[in-house]
Amino acid sequence: MSDTKIFRRMPRKLLEKAAALPDMLKEPFVALYCLESSLNRPVKAAEVAKHIGKARAYTHSLLLQLERLGLVKTSKKGKVKLFSINPERGKKE
Repeated sequence: MSDTKIFRRMPRKLLEKAAALPDMLKEPFVALYCLESSLNRPVKAAEVAKHIGKARAYTHSLLLQLERLGLVKTSKKGKVKLFSINPERGKKE
């Protein structure tokens, strides 16, 4: 899927949040959005890492940074942490 198709489907507010991110956080954020929307479920850091071609641990730390910014929410299934786009679209609680 080309980048233009991804950005056409992404809601405007979410796209503005992605554009404001530092470059190193944009790629995992967009990959998380694409994977979550195509699979219709929260995804593991390993799945995002495979999609962007980076190490799982590095990707996990980037996703945790996105969580601290309020753009991503996490849940746990056993020992595995699952990531999804925050439905509040970046509003801090």
